[in-house]
Amino acid sequence: MCVGVSVVSLDKALELNQVSARVGDNIEIKCDVTGSPTPPIVWRRHGLDLAQLAEDELKVFPDGALYINNVRLIHAGNYTCHAQRNKDVVQTHALHVHSTYFSFCSPQKDFFSSSLPS
Repeated sequence: MCVGVSVVSLDKALELNQVSARVGDNIEIKCDVTGSPTPPIVWRRHGLDLAQLAEDELKVFPDGALYINNVRLIHAGNYTCHAQRNKDVVQTHALHVHSTYFSFCSPQKDFFSSSLPS
């Protein structure tokens, strides 16, 4: 079986993608690197191949999408994807994770206590 040379490309405007999520969200990030024939996609973070990590919350799907289950603050950072045999065309996804802080002050309680006669 003869396999042709894969032509890999990425639109210049898609080289950097900003992604936002909240703590506890489940997100899917698509890799926009394309090729003919369609190349297998490799996801990396801190130089490590995410498909090789034994982290249950990170999953790389066969279609090249990265899925992060139950996003935590430690997931914030840059994720890169590229075609398996072409590391020259790389897309970076900057994941920003937002935490929800709850205030234990109750505005209604303050309003009612301040409106009572002394």
